[in-house]
Amino acid sequence: MDFEKICMMYSMQEPFYGILLSSVLRVPTDKVSTLAVGVSGNVFKLFYNPGFVSKLSIDTCLACLTHEMEHIAFNHFSVFDGSPENQAEQQRRNIAADLEVNSYIPKNLLYNNEVQGLYPDNYGYKPELGAREYYRLIGPQDVEEQEGRTGLKGGKGTIIDDHSQWPTGLSESQKDVIEQAIEDMVIQAAEIVEKSCGSIPAGMQVRIDAIRKRKVKPAADWKRYVRRYLGNEFTEFIRKSKKRESRRFPDAAGNKHRRKSRVMVGIDTSGSVGMKEYEEFMNQIKSLSRTANFTIVECDYDIHKIFEYSGKMPNTVFGGGGTSFQPVVDLFISNGRKYDALIYFTDGYAPVPSNTPKDTLWVISSDGNKEDRNEFRKNRASVVYIPKQCNQE
Repeated sequence: MDFEKICMMYSMQEPFYGILLSSVLRVPTDKVSTLAVGVSGNVFKLFYNPGFVSKLSIDTCLACLTHEMEHIAFNHFSVFDGSPENQAEQQRRNIAADLEVNSYIPKNLLYNNEVQGLYPDNYGYKPELGAREYYRLIGPQDVEEQEGRTGLKGGKGTIIDDHSQWPTGLSESQKDVIEQAIEDMVIQAAEIVEKSCGSIPAGMQVRIDAIRKRKVKPAADWKRYVRRYLGNEFTEFIRKSKKRESRRFPDAAGNKHRRKSRVMVGIDTSGSVGMKEYEEFMNQIKSLSRTANFTIVECDYDIHKIFEYSGKMPNTVFGGGGTSFQPVVDLFISNGRKYDALIYFTDGYAPVPSNTPKDTLWVISSDGNKEDRNEFRKNRASVVYIPKQCNQE
C-alpha cells in the first residue's frame, strides 16, 4: 500500500499521534534503510525508505509510525545530557530510547518475522521506566550482547528504525527550541483529541500532565483586561483568505484585515522578583502573543534590556537590584505614539510614578503585593492579579 495512504489510515486509528504526524514533513529517501525521524530548528521530519515500508504488513507499518512519533513526543532528540563520547555510547542511548517507546506498543507488532524491535523484557527490565532510567541500567556488555542477539548487526529480523538523523552537538538554546516545539505539539494534539472526546495513548497522559503542570496557565482577568486596553489603536496587517472572496477578481481569495497592537511591556527584574515569577510573567505574555506585538523592557532600578518578544523565554535575565517603575514609564512617554498601551508586570513592592499614563495596566504576580491596590489605580490605571491556582493546576 502507498505510504501516504497508510499515514491517512494511521491518523484515523491513532488520532493523537496522527496529529503529530500531520505536523511532520515526510521525506522518501534511500539514505535510511528503514525509517528515521529528524529535526532542523523546529521543523520535524520523518524519513522513510519506500522499499522497506512497501514490504511491511499494514499492522507492522502502523506500529512503526507509532514508534517514530513516540520518539518525537518523548523528545529523544535532547533527553540525554551532552554528546556521546563514542559509537558504543550512542548505541546505548539508542537502545534506551527504543525501550521506552516500545513499552507502549504490543510486542507482537514490532517483534516478528518482519522487524525485530527492542523490548524491556529482552533485558529483564520492567516496562515504562523511561529512557533515562533504561540508560542508567544498560551497561556496555548489554550493548554488545544485544548487537549479537538482534538485527542491529544483521542478525534475525530487521531493526525498526534508524537514529542517524537525530541531531548531535546541540547547544542549550537549541535544546530549548526543540523541547518547546515538541511540548507545544504534544499539548495541541492533546487538546484537539480531548475536545473530540478521544483518548490519549498510554504513556502520553503522564507526560501531558507534567507539561501542563510546568506551564503556567494565563489568568482569565488578564486576557479580559488586555482586550479592553488594546481596543483603540492598532497596527493593521493583511493576509489572504479563501473564506473572503475578492471583490475585484471573482473566485480569487480576498484580503482579510486583522489589527494587531503594539504594546510596551515592563517586567520587574528587581531582587524581590524570582525566576518563578519571571516565568509566570512570560507565560502570561505568550498567551496573547498572537493578538499583539510586545516590546519587552526588563528593569529593576534601571533599564537593562529591551527586546521584541519572539515567543520564547530569554536564556538570561538582567537585574537583581532595587525597584523603580519610573524608567519604563518615562521610556513609554518619550516614544509618543509608537505604542498603543503600557503593561507592567511586577510583584508590586514599589511606589507608582505620578506621571504614569492613563489606562496603564499593572499585572501583579501570584505571590505579589495585594495590599496597595489603590496605589496602582492612580491616574485611572488598572490592576489585575494573577491567581495562585494558575501555578497549581
